Amino acid sequence: MERPAYEQGFPGDPSFTYQEHRSWRLEITSDFTHSVYLASRTDGREGSGLGSDRPRDVSTPAKLQAVYDEYANIPTKFIYAPGTYETEGWRRNVRDTIFSNHHHQGAGQGVTTLRLVNAANPFNDGRIFGQGNNAADKIDNFSVNGMTLDCNAQAQPFWGVGNNGPALAVFIYSGTNIRVEDCRIIGFGTQGGEAFPVGLLYDSSFPDPNIQVRDCTFTEPATGNAAGTSVNLLTSCLIIPVAGNTADAGNSGIYNCRFINLTSDFAQSFGCQASIVEGCYFDGMSRGIYHEIQPISFTSRSIRFTNNIIKNFRDRGINVFQIAESPIRDTQVAIHNNLVIPTFANNGSLGISVATQTQDGIQSVFATNNEVRFEDGLGQIATTASPRGFSFSGIENLVTMNNLSTLYDNPGQLGKEMEKVNITNDTAVNNFRSNGVALP
Repeated sequence: MERPAYEQGFPGDPSFTYQEHRSWRLEITSDFTHSVYLASRTDGREGSGLGSDRPRDVSTPAKLQAVYDEYANIPTKFIYAPGTYETEGWRRNVRDTIFSNHHHQGAGQGVTTLRLVNAANPFNDGRIFGQGNNAADKIDNFSVNGMTLDCNAQAQPFWGVGNNGPALAVFIYSGTNIRVEDCRIIGFGTQGGEAFPVGLLYDSSFPDPNIQVRDCTFTEPATGNAAGTSVNLLTSCLIIPVAGNTADAGNSGIYNCRFINLTSDFAQSFGCQASIVEGCYFDGMSRGIYHEIQPISFTSRSIRFTNNIIKNFRDRGINVFQIAESPIRDTQVAIHNNLVIPTFANNGSLGISVATQTQDGIQSVFATNNEVRFEDGLGQIATTASPRGFSFSGIENLVTMNNLSTLYDNPGQLGKEMEKVNITNDTAVNNFRSNGVALP
């Protein structure tokens, strides 16, 4: 007889072969008081999860919540056996599922699954991992690693009955030292209001808030999304300062993640928003990387997008947009080594766009070694309403170097390959079409 999954080894046991440390590249800032082993037991025993009396049975949402609450004020590493676990998640003023100095380690994507159930009161529940009510409720040192987070939106009681609200995986109002790594996030959606399946806000008074999302996959959104009395929007992963804070984000960002087939029936679907996006792959959504600079300062002074691939988007591949005059004028944007492939059929696409509504709204933009092209690498005969490769407007200092755009066969359309409006200081070096014609 085959042993139960939880008896076949936990992460950390010599018998466990999954590469548990593959994405635990950052040191955790506190020691664990306890390592608590969790499983859905089938032998009728409860277990404590400690020492020889492990694992602890968490075969129901109530049992899983009980163990979170028991260790609420104790630095703890929760180690999940292979299997699927159900949670009722966060509920405003009733229960939290995120606590400082808690770390959740599964046996891998598709091996350990944490599934949301019984979310009936959106905006007051509907989060697998959530805490508190607002930015005054701060979290330090929290991580989730090596599991599938199933928001299970279409199975929630609030779905399709006219209530506003989203189903999310991880949402933190104000945090430092936060990591979501090696997770697969699925089943997210909204019945009204913008959905942030992973939404991590940070207090930028810290020199480096150290919030990172690494090696995660965002895919399989819900269908039947609706605007309700609000909006029907998706931003799969969000890392921004708490409103009213503007500072450099340090190394906080999104690294080596995949955003796949997010279009669903959202009015708009964005891959992510963060000050750093590096080494990510985007395929199938309205916009890939979107960063919005607002007067209320949901932004960092330093924005960097490097080594990403963005394809099959309906609107914009990389988009930095300043809504109005930013309260801090020294914002710098660096866009390097990205491959952007617009959808051929959408003549309104912008490959890489940095735009403001004011003259010199962004101090400096550096764009180097980027390529914008169609999937087959061939140009398109120009039309009256056509995609643009690079588009820059309202920038004080613009530097473009070694960029390539091959959207058009007609040399008369070079202005759409590289569009520039209201640029005060413009430095352009070695920007070309594939046929060797220089871009403006």
